Amino acid sequence: MYSNILQEKVEEDRYIRAREKEIAEAKARAEAAEANYKELEGMDKEKMAAKSAAMTEIADLLAQTGDVISEAGLANLARWKIQGSK
Repeated sequence: MYSNILQEKVEEDRYIRAREKEIAEAKARAEAAEANYKELEGMDKEKMAAKSAAMTEIADLLAQTGDVISEAGLANLARWKIQGSK
């Protein structure tokens, strides 16, 4: 009888440790995913800021000579400028 109780206790402890490990791993994965999301979110803001700055620079340059370009053309030139600077 005593051995049955001891065996149940050991099995229960083993289950609890395994479950705690699963919870810790899930928490670590969730934290990593959140950090990854925030990093990607920041990169998108940086890219948008760089594109906006490039578009403003190109538009100002074209305005000096009185040239005009469509918004889509301006976006394409800005993308080309950014890709060329890497």
